[in-house]
Amino acid sequence: MSTSEKKSALPAVFVQVRNSSKRLPGKVMMDIGGQTLIQRLHDRLVNLQPLPVYFLTSNDPSDEILIEHFEEHDISYIRGSLSNVLERFIQAGETLGFEQFFRIGFYNFCAIRFMVLIFCVLYYL
Repeated sequence: MSTSEKKSALPAVFVQVRNSSKRLPGKVMMDIGGQTLIQRLHDRLVNLQPLPVYFLTSNDPSDEILIEHFEEHDISYIRGSLSNVLERFIQAGETLGFEQFFRIGFYNFCAIRFMVLIFCVLYYL
């Protein structure tokens, strides 16, 4: 989509995720009760709020496992710089046509229900 095309009036939910965590590498793909953490996060976000959800990951080879999972489960994603997270978000907004978005880091997994409540309140104002 070119930047001259119409932008979406609704915001999106952009989830920052990578597989190369320093403290716990591979945590996003850990199986908890028969489901990966990344799938649990996706399902919660999609089922608890009305906005489109996109996962933003990097072009780093360590994130290939995430891409395989996203494609296998039909999860929307954008790839970008591993070291420049801001650039990844800007690229996603421009590519997908969103001027506004909610940013979620995978480390916020425990706060998802609270965030979804905020999304819904802001969405319906």
